[in-house]
Amino acid sequence: MNNPPAWSDSYYSKAKKQGRLDQIIDVPYFGDSVEVALIQVADFVAYFLRRYAEITDGYSQPRYEHEAAKVATWIATVRDRSIGRSSIYPAKGRCECSELFFVNAPPSIRQL
Repeated sequence: MNNPPAWSDSYYSKAKKQGRLDQIIDVPYFGDSVEVALIQVADFVAYFLRRYAEITDGYSQPRYEHEAAKVATWIATVRDRSIGRSSIYPAKGRCECSELFFVNAPPSIRQL
């Protein structure tokens, strides 16, 4: 965080006079109370994306009956309201940073 790599610039479309990763904020200290709710929603969605990948890719077993189906339904709802996969993982012309994210993403997440 203190010294981000140059290869992240293209992924985040860093402007010439903009600092690297200058949009990352520490919510408890700097986040406006109005924006904290949206960040909490992002954390909530991230948890269910992780849980979806764990179950779908076989890293973890469902903790209760029908968990896999419920999580898959919630993820489908999130996917339908999100930007398209081609914007997250472009098929052509991926920069070094995009390629790193693609290669390290769980297969189930790449397929959303």
